[in-house]
Amino acid sequence: MIFKRTLYLSATKIELTKGFEALRLLHNYLSSLYSLNETVRVLCNQYTPRDFELTSGDFTAVSTDGSYYGRKLGFLRGLRTDFQHGGFSCLSFDKVGDLGSFEGYHVVFDQAAFINESGLREPNRFLQSTNEAEQRYPISYIGSFHQQTLQEFYNDVERWFTTADR
Repeated sequence: MIFKRTLYLSATKIELTKGFEALRLLHNYLSSLYSLNETVRVLCNQYTPRDFELTSGDFTAVSTDGSYYGRKLGFLRGLRTDFQHGGFSCLSFDKVGDLGSFEGYHVVFDQAAFINESGLREPNRFLQSTNEAEQRYPISYIGSFHQQTLQEFYNDVERWFTTADR
């Protein structure tokens, strides 16, 4: 399933409140994804030889040599880190239309703000495995990531745990 330009609807009188709610839910999802990766990392380290150890950086490639999952996760880790430390500096809301007493909005990623205002160390490393079209609508990117990339990763991890020596 491909998500294109996902939007949220808000009653005209409360659009700002709904916008902040959309950001809160986005932050919660990204934080949960971070926790999932940390849990997988710890469990994998329990079932692998001592000479092999996953670090939290292994899930976010800083080069294009990492796994597909790690490369696609990189953008989301950057968003999460910006939300955690930069206060949503890279997102804005674009009104796209009206439907009766409701207004529709896209949550839009601002690459320049992410690079210049987020306060992240080396922000470009979080952008190197996605293009501007993928970054533009982060909720759509998350939808595709969740349905495809994360699900494949989860299935691989589950298969690995069912066959790992214990």
